[in-house]
Amino acid sequence: MAQYCIKELLKERNMTQKELAQKIGISTVSLNRYMTGNPSVSSLEKVAEALNVDPWLTVRCSNQLSYW
Repeated sequence: MAQYCIKELLKERNMTQKELAQKIGISTVSLNRYMTGNPSVSSLEKVAEALNVDPWLTVRCSNQLSYW
């Protein structure tokens, strides 16, 4: 789930995975692991801070919140 949401957030911000990885101080390989595995809460918080979004949106995409 995080993979799709982070990709969506990157697309909305015209940012690449490489740029995000550099912004949070990790390798693109590590970022890819966040996006394809089960990232820790602290990892998602770093991504959310770099993307200037609530951490919840890194796992629940905005288009998935329409039923709320």
